[in-house]
Amino acid sequence: MKPIRISYFKYPVLLVAVLVWVLIQALSAQAAYANSGQALIDAAKKGDAAKVKALLAKGADVNYQSRMGYTPLMRAAVKGHTAVVKMLLTEGANVNYQSGTGYTALIIASLNGHAAVVKLLLAKGADVSYQSMSNTALMRAADGGHVSVVKMLLAKGAKVNQQDSGGFTALMIAATDGHMTLVKMLLAKGAKVNQQDEMGWTALFRASFGGHPAVVKILLAKGADDNHKTKLGETALSLATNKEVLQLLKAAGAK
Repeated sequence: MKPIRISYFKYPVLLVAVLVWVLIQALSAQAAYANSGQALIDAAKKGDAAKVKALLAKGADVNYQSRMGYTPLMRAAVKGHTAVVKMLLTEGANVNYQSGTGYTALIIASLNGHAAVVKLLLAKGADVSYQSMSNTALMRAADGGHVSVVKMLLAKGAKVNQQDSGGFTALMIAATDGHMTLVKMLLAKGAKVNQQDEMGWTALFRASFGGHPAVVKILLAKGADDNHKTKLGETALSLATNKEVLQLLKAAGAK
């Protein structure tokens, strides 16, 4: 008995039905993939280790990225869910994936001061000097005043004089917020005391404008130029907002 051969071209309705069925199957598979991936992101964000483990066991993609480019690892890093981060890394999470805004899990963990998570990420090869549009892990850790994280990043070779799109360095950021311990740490690691941002401001200008006398004193002792002028002709003295800062600058010979 000869096999029955069906010519789809002779039966257009059948051909359409087959194509529709194939399309439905593909869309269903895509939806299932997205749903499991989003569920994994949600569980990681909440720090629900049991659910994360269950979803991974069912085949959820450990590197699934949301529409904004966030992965389960990034979401776990936000809140410092160490157990979940460790689990995701063990299952092969890519430590250097970037979100739509250029953030990595390391930048996110550094920004939020989660030292234990930072340590795990660095041990798995996170790029310590990766720079997004205006961020490095070191800059974000300095912004938050996270001493232990900054220390860890520097020990791993973070570039201390790296500048963001506006010319800011970690030292300028630390000086802006008056983080004296960080300023000392960064200078000890070779931070350039007179490095300028795109407007000609230095760390001394940032500390003077922010009213941080202790930081101003440290910067002056390290050779900060107290008579430098910005592109607009401003000086640290003209920007000083604190009486003690004014006295320190004048005593150093600022005009």
